[in-house]
Amino acid sequence: MEEGMNLKLQRDIGRIKTAMFEVGFYFNGLPKTKDEKKKDLFGKGLALMANHDDAGALECFKKCLGLQVTGSEKSALLLVIGNCFCTDLRSRWFRPRWKEAHKMWEEALTCAEHAADERAQAAVFNNLGLACDTLQERDKALEFFEKSLKIKERIGDERGMAQTYSNLGDFHAFEQYKAIKFYRRALRIFKKTGDQAAIARTLTSLGRMHEVLDELDRTIHYYSSAIRIMEKIADSRGTARTCQELGWIFRGQKKWDNAAACWKKALHELQAIGDEIGALNAKLKLSFVYREQGKTEEASKLFKEWFRDMHRDRQSD
Repeated sequence: MEEGMNLKLQRDIGRIKTAMFEVGFYFNGLPKTKDEKKKDLFGKGLALMANHDDAGALECFKKCLGLQVTGSEKSALLLVIGNCFCTDLRSRWFRPRWKEAHKMWEEALTCAEHAADERAQAAVFNNLGLACDTLQERDKALEFFEKSLKIKERIGDERGMAQTYSNLGDFHAFEQYKAIKFYRRALRIFKKTGDQAAIARTLTSLGRMHEVLDELDRTIHYYSSAIRIMEKIADSRGTARTCQELGWIFRGQKKWDNAAACWKKALHELQAIGDEIGALNAKLKLSFVYREQGKTEEASKLFKEWFRDMHRDRQSD
């Protein structure tokens, strides 16, 4: 019983760390506060983000912001509030609200500058770079990323440097060799710090770049390595997503058994986290693979399940 509880705790911690990395958190304010009410609200917000409930997290962070906070704490809260506008994966029709996030991050930057908090400034510059990149303001995005990286190098924030290297890899995604260079820099630091969630995501990014370059052996290697880590840290959503990407590779190579194994694992993970839309998509793809394998009965059964669930889902809408 105790062993099971410890395993659950480890998985919960892994999920929270995953969520923290994905939104580029800055934590130099609230985690060190002695105010129990602030810590409680912030902790609840983190737990909700780990469960991809960013609407609930947003409410907690706003309540915390309503308390008496320091400049650094306010900057941190405005940063994570902005993050909530961009990461709500629970809502089926969710679209990132980058302009609202951008406004929050600009205010966070002002607070960080008034507090002379360089770590906070670097974090905000990083997120402003993400927003500008998404809004097709690429010159501004690159400027923000470079400002973030410069501060992080000066203050010796290696993990923050890796975060920005990763973002620069994303920024240069259409220049694959340049992107690979940045991802490898990020990967070296993440391996040094032991951040398993970050390692897994960076391996996936490297896999995508090699896929574009049609270097599929390397793609399979990176995706498979990422999946092993994601399973270890109980990142079901990441496991499902990467299994699907690997499934497409195997399908293109007509390696039907491997493709089926990937889609089955993706389906299992998506069902486990209650992602009905993702599970429907995986179920349909798996039925196609079964058909290619000559497993007509399994393919027909799965397709009928997909059709039934899709029809039921539309009626509920």
